[in-house]
Amino acid sequence: MLLPSGLRGVCRAVLPAELQAVVRTASVVSMVLMLVLVLAAALAVPLAALSATSASAATQEDPPLSIEITSVTPSALRPGSPLQIDGVVTNVDDQVWSELQAYLVISTNPLTSRSELAAAAESPPESYIGERLTEFGSFSRLGSLERGASAEFSLDVPWATLKTIGTDGVYITGAEGVYTVGVQILATDESGIRDPVNAVARARTFVPLRQPAAQERPRRIAVGLLWPLREELLRRSNGTYVHADRLRASLAQGGRLRSMVDLAAQAGDVPVSLVADPALLDAAEALAAGRFGPPAATDEASGSGDTTDVVSGASPQAGDWLQDVAALWESAGWVTGYGEPDRLTVAEQATPRLRRAILRAGRLTTERVLDGDAPTLAFTEPERVGASTLVALAGAADDPVAVLSSERLREWDAGQGVALSVPTTVDDGDLPVLVADPALAAGGPAPGDRYSALQMRQRLLSETALLSMRGGTAGAGSPASALFVPPPDWNPGPFWNDSGFFAGLRTPWLRPTPVDTLLARSTRYSGGVAEAEPAPQSDSAALLDPELVDASASIARRTSTLSALVGGDPDLAAWYSAAAALGMSRYGHDDAARRLAVTQRAASALKRELGKVRLEGPSFVTLSSSRGRFGVSITNGLDRSITVGVRAKAFARGLQFQTGDPVTVGPGQRQTVFVDTRADGNQVARGQVVLVTKGGEQFGRQLDFSVRSSIVGVVIWVVVAVAGLLLLIAITRRVLTRIRSRSARPGAVAGT
Repeated sequence: MLLPSGLRGVCRAVLPAELQAVVRTASVVSMVLMLVLVLAAALAVPLAALSATSASAATQEDPPLSIEITSVTPSALRPGSPLQIDGVVTNVDDQVWSELQAYLVISTNPLTSRSELAAAAESPPESYIGERLTEFGSFSRLGSLERGASAEFSLDVPWATLKTIGTDGVYITGAEGVYTVGVQILATDESGIRDPVNAVARARTFVPLRQPAAQERPRRIAVGLLWPLREELLRRSNGTYVHADRLRASLAQGGRLRSMVDLAAQAGDVPVSLVADPALLDAAEALAAGRFGPPAATDEASGSGDTTDVVSGASPQAGDWLQDVAALWESAGWVTGYGEPDRLTVAEQATPRLRRAILRAGRLTTERVLDGDAPTLAFTEPERVGASTLVALAGAADDPVAVLSSERLREWDAGQGVALSVPTTVDDGDLPVLVADPALAAGGPAPGDRYSALQMRQRLLSETALLSMRGGTAGAGSPASALFVPPPDWNPGPFWNDSGFFAGLRTPWLRPTPVDTLLARSTRYSGGVAEAEPAPQSDSAALLDPELVDASASIARRTSTLSALVGGDPDLAAWYSAAAALGMSRYGHDDAARRLAVTQRAASALKRELGKVRLEGPSFVTLSSSRGRFGVSITNGLDRSITVGVRAKAFARGLQFQTGDPVTVGPGQRQTVFVDTRADGNQVARGQVVLVTKGGEQFGRQLDFSVRSSIVGVVIWVVVAVAGLLLLIAITRRVLTRIRSRSARPGAVAGT
C-alpha cells in the first residue's frame, strides 16, 4: 500500500537504511497493485457490455416482442426530405411489457455493390447497423403491451437529424448506395428490469439513395413484373382436392393467393403481368361451385345414371377471387401449362397422346374460365435446368416462353437485357427466354417477414439502384432491364395494403415495363448454359417416376376413347385430360408417392367408367349353311348417350364376319347388333367381337366365341327332296296303274 507523506518522513528518521529500503519496495509494489486494480475496473465495463451483448444475441433467436415494418416513406432516401418508418410491434411473450420506446437506427455508410447487399440481407438479425437516434421527437413512446397485443408505431425523422446522429459526430454520409434502416424497441419487463443498451426486439430493411449530380440523369432500368398465381395441386379420382382446406384458406380474405390478387389490383398504371396456372383456375371454379367430378351430361336423353360428382359446400370467396383474376388477366395475362408440367419428362417419356392431353387441358380450361387464349410461360427449376431442358421447351407444342434464372446463363449480364433468343438443337429455331434475376426477389434482412410486400419492394429498389449506379448515367452502355419474379409460394403478408408497393416504385432510376415490350427487344444469346448437376441426361432423378408417366398416359388414352364415345364433349375431355396433366406436374418431384397413388387411382376410375359400356353375346354359334347371322348386345351404363360399334375378328381361313355401322345407345339402354357370318367348308373356328369407337379404336373387354359351320346339311335336304320326289312319282305311277287295271277288267265292260 502507499504510505502517507508524514509517515514516510518518520520512517526515514527512526528506521535504519535497510528497513527504509524494504519500505520503499513495499510502496512500489503497492502502486503496481493499485494500477492493476484500476485497469481491471476499466475493463470490467466493456466486458460486462460484451457479456450483455452476447446474452442479447442469444435471446434474439426468440425475442419477447416482434416487429414488422409495414411502410417506408419515401421508398428511397431524398436529401432534404424526412424519412418515415411505420410498423407494428406485437407482444409474443407470456408477460406484460411496459414503457415501450421505438428507435430508428440507420447505417452510417451505404452498401455500394450487389454482393454487399446480399451479404447484409443474410447477416444475423442482431448485426450492428448504426447508432440509435435519441434526439427528442425522433423516437416513439408506445406505453404498455399486454400478452398477445399489438401496437402501431411511426417514426418521422427529418433529414437534418439523419445527418447529425449522436453526440460524437457520427452521421450518415449521404453518399449514393443502399442504407440499412432498422427499428429497435427498448422496454421494461414485469420485474421492472430495463436494459438501456440491448433492444428487446428489432427489425431491418433496405432504403436506397440514388442522387447523381445535378447535371446528370440516372440510368433507368426497365423492370418487368411477372406475378405468378401458382399452387401445388393433387386431385382425387372423384374430383376433390387433397389440400382443399389449404386452398380455400389461400383464396379467402387474408390468404396468400387472395392477397396477391388484391395487391396486383392496386398496380394502377404500373404494368403487371399475371401468370395463371389453368389447374389453379380449374380448382377455384370447382370450389366456388362446390361441385367436383366430371361435368354432368347435357343431352336430353341422359337419365339418372351413376355419376362421380361430389357436391360440397360452395366457397363464394373462391368465386370472387376467380372473377378478380379474370378482370386483371384480361389486360396483360399469361398462362402456364396445366399444373406446370415437368417439361423434360414430357419431352423424353410422354406419349404423343399424353402430350396432346396436357395441351388440351390447359387450352380448354383457359377458354372456359377466362374466355380467351393466352401465350404460355414455362417456369423452370434452376437446379433441374440444363441444355436438354431448353431443347424440351423449344420442341413443346404450346411454344412457351421460358423463364430462366440468370444463374443458369454463364455469360449473361444485365446490360444484355432480360429477353433473349437462346439457340437450341431443335429445328424450329431458337427458344425465347425471359431471364429472371433471383436477387431482385430475394427479400429483406431478418428478423421479421423477409418476404413481405414491403421487404420485397425495398430489395427490388435497392438492387435496381445499384444496377443503375453500375451502369452510370443515361445513355451509357446498352439499355439495361430486369425481371422481377417472386418465389412460387410468395405471400405478400398481412400488411400488403400498407406497403404502398406500386407507389414506391416511382423512382428516377426504375421504369416498370410490360413484359411484352421487353420481349419485343429480344437479343440473341451466344453464351453457355449451365448444366444441372448431375446432367439431366444421366440423372434419373431429373425425370418423373416412369410409373407416374404410365398412369398419366393411361388416363390420356382412356380419355380419348371416352371422348370419342360421347361425341367429343369438350368439357368432359378437359376434365379427364386434367387428371393426366396433373400427374405430369413438375410438383411430382415434391410428393412423388402420393401423386403416384392419386394418379393411379384416377386411371383405375376411368377404366371402370369405360367398363360401364359392356358387350354380351353367345359363346357358341352354329351355322346350318355357309351363311348366317348372330346377335350381340351393347349395354350403356353411362349417364349420356354413346355412339359405338362392334368389330368381329376371325382366327381361321374361310371364316368371314361383317358388322354394320356404329349405333347410338341411350344412357341406361341396351341394343342388339347383328354380325353377318360366312364360312367355307365344314369347320369349327374361333372368333372374337370387340367394341370400337366411331373412329375404329378398340376398347373394353372382348367377347370370344366359337363358330361351327357345316354344308352337309344342304346335301341332306337335296337327298330328302329327291327322295320325296321319287316317292311322289312312285305313288303317282301306282295310282295310275290301278286305274288302268280296273278299266281293263271284263265285268267292267258288261256293266256298261
